[in-house]
Amino acid sequence: MKKILLVDDTPDLLENLTELLRMEDYEVAGVVNGADALHQLTSFKADMIITDLRMPVMDGFMLLEKLKVSSVFSSIPVAVFSANVTLETQTKCFELGAIYVVKKPCSVEHILQFLSTFFSASKQD
Repeated sequence: MKKILLVDDTPDLLENLTELLRMEDYEVAGVVNGADALHQLTSFKADMIITDLRMPVMDGFMLLEKLKVSSVFSSIPVAVFSANVTLETQTKCFELGAIYVVKKPCSVEHILQFLSTFFSASKQD
């Protein structure tokens, strides 16, 4: 079972997406900011991180920066799921190591298709 760490400060979105992903047989942990994500990663070995950009305490950009320089966590793929997506923020996310950036709201099917495609492709590597 693939493990996904969701990082978003919107409680309803976090709860709904967690439940949806669990129904699709993903193991999911949810946290509300980047600092909590780094702490959670010490015990939850995520196969993917899906993060928002705008959050209190530690935003998504800072989380990406910390993950990129970490010898332990730099190999975890990160997808950005944010209402704050512009060409500039998208470019910055990719420069910081994100593998995917999508503007929310987007359809649930879009997220599920991305995850399915990503994990199917990574099995072939």
